[in-house]
Amino acid sequence: MKRSILSICILLASVSLVFANIYKKYDVRSGLSGNCVRSILQDSIGYMWFATQDGLNRFNGIEFTNYGHSSENGGNSYMNIVTICRHQDNNQIWVASTEKLYLFDSREEKFSVFDTQTEDGVTVNSVFGMAYDNDGQLWIGTTNGLFVYNEKKGTLRQYLHSLSDPHSLPDNHIWVIYNDSFGTIWIGTRNGLAKYNQRTDNFTGYISEGTSFGRPACNEIISLMESSQGVLWAGTWYGGLARFNKETGQFRYYFGEGDTLTIPRIRTLFQRTANSFYLGSDDGLYTFNTTTGECLPTDDEQNKESIYACYQDREGGSGSGLISVG
Repeated sequence: MKRSILSICILLASVSLVFANIYKKYDVRSGLSGNCVRSILQDSIGYMWFATQDGLNRFNGIEFTNYGHSSENGGNSYMNIVTICRHQDNNQIWVASTEKLYLFDSREEKFSVFDTQTEDGVTVNSVFGMAYDNDGQLWIGTTNGLFVYNEKKGTLRQYLHSLSDPHSLPDNHIWVIYNDSFGTIWIGTRNGLAKYNQRTDNFTGYISEGTSFGRPACNEIISLMESSQGVLWAGTWYGGLARFNKETGQFRYYFGEGDTLTIPRIRTLFQRTANSFYLGSDDGLYTFNTTTGECLPTDDEQNKESIYACYQDREGGSGSGLISVG
């Protein structure tokens, strides 16, 4: 694996290696199985894995290998993959398609359907977000609530929104799950943010009832990131960027509809420096300075592309290399 790769962003239409504003783009003509890349990770060997609407792709720094054809998953076409998550054994990969959740063994190069059920016989499908907690349990966000899988016990629990329970989830459509530096699980839903309370096994919901830039505040949270200062930031569907105050439970919005600068659908947040981070949106890649409040398009060539995720490999480093994928 080439170690010149420093950080990765996912866009809608291409894969671009960016070094000092020099681009090298990859798409289906380069070996990708699909041009819409939604998620990325790096395995224990150093390979990069890309989730597309037409299957799973492994990149060794030179070429792509495609997985997820009908012969592998029993369907008639490639898997339409929404997100991927590295298994805690560092060898397998959780692969969430629009229909099912799979576990992919990268050594055997085989998919297996995750068919574990809850005590009520409910199975997992339509997954949008996954994250491990500090106890090694996998949290799975779907359009039908939140699931927690304990692999050691082989158990699966489901959490749902309930109008009669103020400590339930604020909504059953889960977009994103985030495990912060304190081990707290945060859940971004279609109608608010939720914090899991481990001691009481319930949730505290946070829904903004006010206005933002003269419009009702947006509570649909599609991305989450904790900054190096411990601040929780949320990307929203139409309300721009939101800074969440953990002490007061209040949101402060930036770049929503009605603001001088409007950034629609902030799909990913990625720490760049101690006082700045990237905003990946349907309007391109922006750099936000938390000290000055300045937010600028990162590059004209990437502007207006839909960016789904950013990723930095294990080498890290202080260089400016960027891989854009979409």
